[in-house]
Amino acid sequence: MKSDVVEVSPGKIQNHNVYLNENNETKVKLEFSRGIILQGTTGDLLFNITTSTKRRIIALYIPPEFRVPSLKCIWTSITNDYRYISLSTVSDRDPIAPKWQKILISNGTSNINPGSHFIRVFNVTAPNIVGRYFFKVYIDGFSIGAKNFPTIVVSADPNPAYISGTIRDGDKYSINYGKPINLNYPQGGKVIAEGVTLDGRIIIAQAFFNASAMGKYTLYGLAAGTYRLTASAAGYSNTTKPELITVVSGQSLEGVDIYLLPSPRIEGTVWSKCNGMLQSWGSITAYTGPEDGAALVYIGTGIFPNHDYIYAFRGGGSSDFFRYDSILNKWEQMRSAPGPVGSGASLAFDGSRYIYALQGGGSNGFWRYDIINNEWETLTNTPTIINSGGSLMFAGLLYAFVGGSSTGFLGYDPTTNQWIRLQDAPFPVNSGASLAFNNKDNSIYAFVGGGLQAFLKYNPSLDQWIALQNIPATVNSGGSLTFNSVNGLLYAFSGGNNVNFYFYDPNLNLWCSIANIPVNVNAGGALIFDSYNTHLYAFVGGGSFFFYSYDVNLNLWNAMADFPSTSPRPITIEICDSLGNTEYFIQGFTTPSSDKFDFKYDGLTNLDGHIPQDESGYISGITPGTYIIRVWVNQYIQPTVIQLFDGTEINGVLINLPDYEVTQYIQIDVQKTGKAEIIVHFKDPISKNEVSLDYPKTISISLYDHNRVLRARNSTRVPAGSRSGLVILTGFLGTLRDYGLPADTYLISVTIDGFYQRSDEFITLSGCNSISRMSLTVFKAGSLKLTIYSIDNQNPALFVPWRYGHLKPSPPIKVEVRDKYGVEIVATNFTSQKPNVYYATVSISGLRSGEYSIFVFTYGYVQPESYYVSIMDGVIVDMAVNIVVGGELKLTIVLEKENILSIIDTYPYSFYVPLRIQVLDMYGRFAAANTTYVSFNQNAFTIQLAGFRNYAGSYTEQRWINYYDATDGNIQNDYGLANGLYTFIIFLPGFMQSEIYITVNVSQGGSSGVIVHLDRLAHLSGYVYSFDKFNEMVPLNWVIVDVIGEKSTYFTSTLDGFFDLWIEKGAYLTVISLNGYNSNTQAIFLPNGSDTSIEVILKPLN
Repeated sequence: MKSDVVEVSPGKIQNHNVYLNENNETKVKLEFSRGIILQGTTGDLLFNITTSTKRRIIALYIPPEFRVPSLKCIWTSITNDYRYISLSTVSDRDPIAPKWQKILISNGTSNINPGSHFIRVFNVTAPNIVGRYFFKVYIDGFSIGAKNFPTIVVSADPNPAYISGTIRDGDKYSINYGKPINLNYPQGGKVIAEGVTLDGRIIIAQAFFNASAMGKYTLYGLAAGTYRLTASAAGYSNTTKPELITVVSGQSLEGVDIYLLPSPRIEGTVWSKCNGMLQSWGSITAYTGPEDGAALVYIGTGIFPNHDYIYAFRGGGSSDFFRYDSILNKWEQMRSAPGPVGSGASLAFDGSRYIYALQGGGSNGFWRYDIINNEWETLTNTPTIINSGGSLMFAGLLYAFVGGSSTGFLGYDPTTNQWIRLQDAPFPVNSGASLAFNNKDNSIYAFVGGGLQAFLKYNPSLDQWIALQNIPATVNSGGSLTFNSVNGLLYAFSGGNNVNFYFYDPNLNLWCSIANIPVNVNAGGALIFDSYNTHLYAFVGGGSFFFYSYDVNLNLWNAMADFPSTSPRPITIEICDSLGNTEYFIQGFTTPSSDKFDFKYDGLTNLDGHIPQDESGYISGITPGTYIIRVWVNQYIQPTVIQLFDGTEINGVLINLPDYEVTQYIQIDVQKTGKAEIIVHFKDPISKNEVSLDYPKTISISLYDHNRVLRARNSTRVPAGSRSGLVILTGFLGTLRDYGLPADTYLISVTIDGFYQRSDEFITLSGCNSISRMSLTVFKAGSLKLTIYSIDNQNPALFVPWRYGHLKPSPPIKVEVRDKYGVEIVATNFTSQKPNVYYATVSISGLRSGEYSIFVFTYGYVQPESYYVSIMDGVIVDMAVNIVVGGELKLTIVLEKENILSIIDTYPYSFYVPLRIQVLDMYGRFAAANTTYVSFNQNAFTIQLAGFRNYAGSYTEQRWINYYDATDGNIQNDYGLANGLYTFIIFLPGFMQSEIYITVNVSQGGSSGVIVHLDRLAHLSGYVYSFDKFNEMVPLNWVIVDVIGEKSTYFTSTLDGFFDLWIEKGAYLTVISLNGYNSNTQAIFLPNGSDTSIEVILKPLN
């Protein structure tokens, strides 16, 4: 990717950041003290991310030692819609930054324009552990490069010292003794300094190094004192340097070397046994190649550096999920999908962490796969079932064809987990349909399949389709389309049992034939572009195992590793300490024809993201002592039981590692277990007769042992018309800790949409290779068919077309079925407002007998009445709900500076300025809100509100430094404005309402307007400096600036010595303070709309 640049404040030295690629280490050591922050202080982080071309999503990783309080402390110039901003803590096994905080930002489109974009994180607490830190940035799933990560030094003293040296091999019996330790990428190491200052403060510092550093480290930010140094590295045990190290203020101490001893190692063999006798592992199952429903999606190298991944569904009614590494030319099996996938199944990557999936095969199943943790999650079902021609792709939102000869086209918002209906396709969509996103023109290109040659282009911003030049051949099963983001061309299979292969030039609207693929393409054919090596990859479908790559430059197809025909058993070896805490996981696959699995453990432990590189790596090794080895394989158990010190019993074996540099060998037996085959019958609860499924459904069964611990779960897809379904359970499969089913009696829990299990059922399993069979019955639950009518506010009321059905995308209508008290949500479903009609229908199944309340939420409407319904098992209940068109509020906003009309001169980040309006009803409840942008050169504009529409955020009255408005991202239910009185608050950077408590009377179905004046605030800015021990002036970071007035108090912190605040006119007292320095206090008067600057020098206390 082209170079993107990231800067961070504070941390700049003479207006420049220090990056990880700093070639002149001596310069860093000499100058780092000019841009430090002090440990334990509080302030802001300002990131300036300059993108070189259009981008979709930005991921910013912040080390866990920095504490970001909440999402409400994050502001960005990229968007003011908090649906597209998130804050999370990543998992402890994350391949990029374990346990770090992750800020994820997009703008709801695929178009973050080239240029500078800002992210400001407020009220961050600096680490108590001092040292040099850096921030990782990934854009569209790719690292900007570790060498471009900006750094900042956290210091224990304004005049810090540093210690540097080399970590060396301490094995006296090795030829490497005394040499810098030699690590393999991505492993690294760590040095900790623990010391006490002259005034009794305890100081901890840390430094990390990567494999290319050859053991060199530097501990930055030390206060004067005496320290004990401890070092570790991947495969080397923690070692403390025997001598204490003393430094004075500002000292540079080099050549402090530490010798490490290699960790003990473990080698072993796991034996497969059945009733004590050796038995080959066997396969989980045998497969055909990709069939109808097969799909490919490109992930690339962004999440797992040094791997270039493509993920795939096999299709054909299986739930098999695989990934392919183009660097290794190797397939591996991943965790199975939540259910079997069929025709119309499709995959789409969000550019960050998740793959989204349509289940297809006549279902409305919709899932999300967590790439990092190898886990699936079930999301809100698609509004209609997905059949042949279903297709899914990501372009800020997800877009989907529903297929099955329908023209339906849907959008999905990942932040709200809601589907919306978009403009229908111009032609029915069938087998061979495909979608591809062109990030050059931000358009979606599409085949509709079904034997048609039609080729279409969709504009997401206009919700509009246009027809393009037809493809030269008819498109049938196996048709596929992908976009080459390097050369800007689209490539396509036409499918239908032929070898045709084409490219399309969007600039010329022209198709061209190119080298045919060697094998005919049938149902299950798929095509994807790999931006890492600029090749295309393809399934040919029809059950074939062939997998091909296409070299765009050579116009040449090449056969790659065949798609897997058998599935070996995944196996995990877990190394634990004597307390049962995990040190390391070894993951692999058994060989089906073998009865053993050999493993080797080199003593690595402690996965960490602080190593100065793109990805995480291990930074330590184990020490001599007692360890536990646990083995995890599907349909196997480890029979040996160990009692831990706290009395807990776990399965595993003990191994004693007596010394450093020792390799200990161990043999471990695992015993094969039995399986359960359970047939589930579907019956009507009233007649007790078997019933047929109206449409395909998924049966999920869980087994719980006698302690009610979950021991197995599996599901199967049952086609429409079925009266029963079979589910086979062998334990856990596709998890990090797969396992079998020990001999026991298990409680059976069955889940299937629209049915319920009337009573507890049990099944008893025996030992190796035994099969326990049983059948049980589930009964049809009740269903609700709801018709929602749009009515006006007259008496008697009249039906009126949906008032906002013309909006793009169409506003969703959410129906919540709650308990009779209106508290607990029992079920939810969605439909949408459509133009020129006055009703919408939605069905909700799976409701048990009882009384429920109904709540309807949609933009611009209110539900004035309470609705209740009684449901009976096995019965479909029809019901109607009326919702009333709400009122509209039109705010005309006038901007003034010193009572004269003014344009917006307060926003340096863009020509378009963010605006947020919040509305409260007469009871002080949050009733409506809107976020938008206005041009900087406007001095008056009108904004219309009719309630909530896809709004994320709770009500807030405060802005950071009275300028940056941020919310908590809580999703509000779409709704309208009921009859009543309303007040509002308007946030525009650098402006404030002259009258806060303006009241407006709003009537349902009517429109009310009001003129609001915003006054330009006074702008107070300045710089804070001090003198270091060499009497050189340096900017101070995270100095607290308090501005105290009669009515209000404001505060901020300095960034590279600079601060600014936006304040109402008046007299104020400024208090400027930082721990370790004398405070500065002065009185100032700020005229209305003025710009005032001050400069302050703080003197150290000593």
